[in-house]
Amino acid sequence: MALDRENVDRSYLFGRLLNVLEDAENEATHRVDITMANTERYCQHPLTYAAKFRERIQPLLHNLPVELVDKYETEMEEIMCLMPENEELDKALGPTVWLGYYGERGHLREIKKEMKSNEANGN
Repeated sequence: MALDRENVDRSYLFGRLLNVLEDAENEATHRVDITMANTERYCQHPLTYAAKFRERIQPLLHNLPVELVDKYETEMEEIMCLMPENEELDKALGPTVWLGYYGERGHLREIKKEMKSNEANGN
């Protein structure tokens, strides 16, 4: 599934954000603690739980290469800047959350593949 960077649907954007947070945690700790129960809570109160997840992973990011941290920070910033200003951001998410989640997942996979390729080529 391709990432739609033009999609400004709130649920889609929070799905993207969830994947960035989960991926950063996985890269930093080699495990994911964002459990299904936490994901369900995230889908009910996305802004509240995004802030909690972000706060929890922030100290872990120092374990990652600077370039990767920059990619995560840039993705999160771009996603948050696309959030609709006229909507209640902490209300429950719709099913498009999963389209955003998996679209972002594929996108991050490509970014990391490109970074490894550049590293292998000495760039």
